[in-house]
Amino acid sequence: MDIEPRANSRSICSGCGEKRPGYDRLSPRRFQFVPLSKIAVFFVYAMRRVDCPTCGVTVERVPWAEGKEQLTTSYRWFLARWAKRLSWQGTADAFNTTWDTVFRSVKHAVEWGLAHRNLSGIEAIGVDEVRRAEVAQMKQDGYEPILTKSRWCLLKRRENLTDKLEPMKKVAKSLRRHRNLILNWFRAKGTISSGVVEGLNGVVKLTTRKAFSFRTAKGIGIALFHVLGRLPEPTFTHRFC
Repeated sequence: MDIEPRANSRSICSGCGEKRPGYDRLSPRRFQFVPLSKIAVFFVYAMRRVDCPTCGVTVERVPWAEGKEQLTTSYRWFLARWAKRLSWQGTADAFNTTWDTVFRSVKHAVEWGLAHRNLSGIEAIGVDEVRRAEVAQMKQDGYEPILTKSRWCLLKRRENLTDKLEPMKKVAKSLRRHRNLILNWFRAKGTISSGVVEGLNGVVKLTTRKAFSFRTAKGIGIALFHVLGRLPEPTFTHRFC
């Protein structure tokens, strides 16, 4: 689909967002749009360069894409929404694209959501212990697994404790510093359950399996925020998914 600018319209500077006089036009670029019945759809447009007194010569800003991205914004959100229903590779296969394209779309959705989320309504959080994971990591790194069976340090009588439990002194000091926050659980009188956190662990495992082929820990965080973060999305005139 070829796109042409309106006659006598002025380009918008991608730097400052102001309307500026034209400079010249670049070679036509293709922007992939939401497919129609599995038929690939592309916008073809020769980007205009603008002569901006503030930013210099820049490429114009267009409403359907951002920066040098070759996917339209609508298509990125389309893929991100489907990636909640299918695995990332399944989404890529269904719409004849790549895993990396789906990942970039999900990353874009998560970054937008984190930038626009509102945390003012949060009144309580749940925290799960990571002791077993810490023990495994310490063994892998070659350290002594001092956390193994550490819960017995809290159950022993004081007179039976030994000097080898030095790390527990740091734990005790931390507990004292956060005493009031810890006591909130008892003040809640059963209205807050750790079952929510335990259930979350299962969803985390499922999410990481659906978005396999991660290359970095940041990728895992993006997948979890995408599915579990309840992040906001922009309002569009049309919704394709």
